[in-house]
Amino acid sequence: MADPKKAWTRILQEAEIENLRIHDLRRTLGSYQAATGANGYIIGKSLGHRSQQSTAIYARLNLDPVRESVNKATELMFSKAT
Repeated sequence: MADPKKAWTRILQEAEIENLRIHDLRRTLGSYQAATGANGYIIGKSLGHRSQQSTAIYARLNLDPVRESVNKATELMFSKAT
């Protein structure tokens, strides 16, 4: 493929889609990976990021492991208190 932008434009026209960048698809993939529990390393490798800083934006999308960890810790704390 000599000119990806030209091919992308043609694909969008044929699909009757306006205003969608290839980068939008990458971000969607990273977001879905975070939402399904993938860690930052896996997301970064999937998206070809060279630094964890580039991947850090997706960390905020996956709060379930944090919430689960806090719940487990507080359950343990309260079980020891009784």
